[in-house]
Amino acid sequence: MMGTLLGASIMGVLSNGLLLLGMGDFARQMVTGLIIVVAVIIDKYRAQALMRSSFQLEPARPREGKGTGESR
Repeated sequence: MMGTLLGASIMGVLSNGLLLLGMGDFARQMVTGLIIVVAVIIDKYRAQALMRSSFQLEPARPREGKGTGESR
């Protein structure tokens, strides 16, 4: 929920700043859209990196007894 609030605040400040700079509507929409696309790409790569780091496989340990060639 904090991420949503922060994102909405950033977009509001960005929109107001671009308006104060005198940018036209089309240019403001392009900049806003570009920032949204970049944010989605960053989130995608961040999620992939998190998945890779949390699912590290441990090496298989040989089982004792059956299938290892040991006879009892």
